[in-house]
Amino acid sequence: MRLLEIVSLLALSGALVALTFRAGSVRTRRVLFGATAGLMGLQALVEGARWQLFPAYIITAACGALVFLRSTAPRAGAKVSSIRRVLRALRVALAAAALSVAVILPASLPVPSFPSPEGPHPVGTVRFLLEDPARADEAEPGRPRRLMAQAWYPADASAASAPRARYLPDVVQTGPALSRTFGLPSFFASHLAYASSHSHENVPFAPALDRAPLLVFSHGHRLSSSLNTTTLEALASQGYVVIALEHTYDAAAVVFPDGAVALSQARVPDQGTDEDVASKTFWVGVRAADVRFLLDTMAGATSSRIPDILARRFDAAQVGVLGFSLGGGTAAEVCRTDARVAACADIDGLIYGEATTSGVTQPFLLIENEAREDAMDAFVARLRGPSCRVRVAGVTHVGFSDIPAITPLLSYFTPRGQDTERGDDTVRETNQRVTAFFDATLRRDRDRWSRVRSAHPRFSTACDRLPAP
Repeated sequence: MRLLEIVSLLALSGALVALTFRAGSVRTRRVLFGATAGLMGLQALVEGARWQLFPAYIITAACGALVFLRSTAPRAGAKVSSIRRVLRALRVALAAAALSVAVILPASLPVPSFPSPEGPHPVGTVRFLLEDPARADEAEPGRPRRLMAQAWYPADASAASAPRARYLPDVVQTGPALSRTFGLPSFFASHLAYASSHSHENVPFAPALDRAPLLVFSHGHRLSSSLNTTTLEALASQGYVVIALEHTYDAAAVVFPDGAVALSQARVPDQGTDEDVASKTFWVGVRAADVRFLLDTMAGATSSRIPDILARRFDAAQVGVLGFSLGGGTAAEVCRTDARVAACADIDGLIYGEATTSGVTQPFLLIENEAREDAMDAFVARLRGPSCRVRVAGVTHVGFSDIPAITPLLSYFTPRGQDTERGDDTVRETNQRVTAFFDATLRRDRDRWSRVRSAHPRFSTACDRLPAP
């Protein structure tokens, strides 16, 4: 929680205790509630009001009005009847309930902070538009398919002093869409407007680096790349250019520079049904085409332009693709269909389409939660290049994303229940293994395979066909 939020709630707690037990004089209680109201107003002005604090605001206003409108205190020594005892007990219970709501709600849904990138470079970020004239917009015939991309890259050391970018760009449009994906009220994620990432917008590229390896990221089904910002920043801080695509009409919401908003049109059949498999297979095909178009654009083979910051800053011979959830399945499909991609990583995603039967030839990293059991066995058996399968205990599907950092409560809305381990520990360990995998495959540092395979109480690893160190 933020500083003024904590101070305001502590002040409210003290004022409520004084009111409930009639501690001090009426004047003292008026001073306490006046100070609390002032702190609440200062907090809303300086840090920004958010819906999780509305109960605290309302309780402060209601109890403050009661204190200020009441002109007399109970007579000293007045007889305490049984009715008054009941009323006193009720007053205590109501005060405890009100204080619990006022404190627990903002504490369990705070403005989140995220783990800092561990690499030696500050991280820059830039967003840009792509238009693919070879494919039509599904919702607007006659218009080319449009995509929004966001890049993270190693930045000049001076970038560390620049303002930090918003964690969730276009939160007004994207926040309600993500909330609906999880079956929550549209206002649920509005507090992310106050959350910052560890990136800095449009800052200079790290001058000491010549050409960095290029990684393309594909997000989860009906989600957003922003929910994996911690992983993308971690890779960029280690010297990679990482570009995430928002897959239009699959992503929760895509906001274009002209203000147009494309909401997800993906169907949500019952999980595991033939309709579900067909729908996800379709979207994997669309997403893979999006990634191939991005690679064409990065190679200068399309009319779309990349930001000048990135021009001539990446190595087209060192390309990897990774993804979370359905994005992991997308990575496998891109590996299967595009020889330009040298390595792929799948973070807890099932495989759909032809890759399920053909496998892939490039080096492949699979990180999955152990609850999947044998769901990926057939695909893993068809991998023909160096590969590692990492199984993680004590984590649910969303535990590989930033969602546990946003709120632990969202874990309860997933089919398998609550994560049993700290989310930042899972994400940090995952990030380190993904980085080591791409170091080993794209930078050809064979010693880094040992980090992919390193022992950890919750991470069990099986690797095949690794090159000799």
